[in-house]
Amino acid sequence: TSFPDATRKRPASCGKDVVYSLPDGDKYSNLYMPQATNRPLTSRLFMVAEEQMIHYSAFYSGYDAPNDINIKFEIRPELVAKYNEENGTDYKSMPAGSWHMESTSGFIPKGECTTELMDITINTFGYIEPFTEYMLPLVMTSDDIKINEDLATLYYVISAAYEPGNVPSVLV
Repeated sequence: TSFPDATRKRPASCGKDVVYSLPDGDKYSNLYMPQATNRPLTSRLFMVAEEQMIHYSAFYSGYDAPNDINIKFEIRPELVAKYNEENGTDYKSMPAGSWHMESTSGFIPKGECTTELMDITINTFGYIEPFTEYMLPLVMTSDDIKINEDLATLYYVISAAYEPGNVPSVLV
């Protein structure tokens, strides 16, 4: 599923091909979520009735995907307790109904290196408490290619505040 010698020709200027070669390059070729490098990834939203979006995607590190890559995404609320224990934090899990995934699957076509940008819809008003930090763990899996396990789980930390001028009068 990886390039055996990690050698690929790429067009350069003047129509000439340039050959890139990285010894043992296939050991660096894997699937990952670039957003997972920020642990946790903080999303500050507003307490509004409208839906708000946070984004996710997957990338293939290497030249281009050697084959079609099918990817599954899943929200795993049970990981919040484990994260809190390992990191000395006290995040709450996002309440049921406060989020919805646009898609639980993604696809990287052969010759490409990324999925399309996908969305998770977040509902704040009526679901979460303002100024409280909630966690929403997103896990990526694939049977088609090796995954960078360090970047396979994206921990969103979501908090919401009132928009300026829209603070309820009981709080002022």
